[in-house]
Amino acid sequence: MIPGQNQSWVSEFILLGFSSDPTTNSILFIVFLLIYLSSVMGNGLIILLICLDSHLHTPMYFFLCILAIVFVVVTPISLIVASYVHIAMAILKIKSTQARFKAFSTCASHLTVVTLFYGPASYIYMRPNSSYSPERDKQISLFYNAFTALLNPVVYSLRNKDIKRAFLKVIGHNRVD
Repeated sequence: MIPGQNQSWVSEFILLGFSSDPTTNSILFIVFLLIYLSSVMGNGLIILLICLDSHLHTPMYFFLCILAIVFVVVTPISLIVASYVHIAMAILKIKSTQARFKAFSTCASHLTVVTLFYGPASYIYMRPNSSYSPERDKQISLFYNAFTALLNPVVYSLRNKDIKRAFLKVIGHNRVD
């Protein structure tokens, strides 16, 4: 170590809200939510207008459209990531190992479907132009649309005991293991 050098170490930080008053926090939440929703709608309007009006098919507006698309696409992905981080933190607080395992099992199947949808879709829209292949794009689009649609009933319904019981009753099995 160099003598006289700052040797402090930060091992944690505390993230504080704007206010400790719940009313102020609620008002701020509504204000920022409205600003954010206006931003999303404004970007959606920009995309729509540029696509529909041929006078706006210039490089400058094309670039503006791409920026708006990136903002809109990053928004749902960020919301999904934030919600899964929040869910994971809540699950880690569960005391029972069995309950924690069951919760992670459910989240893992949901996350698998989300990944199988957004992964290929992101690849199509973010891949370099040098690897463009209309045939490959069709195959990938078919994969993420058809495969996630196939998995949704399994993940969101058949893993549910009530749905499983009703399904087995309908097909003639009266017993559920």
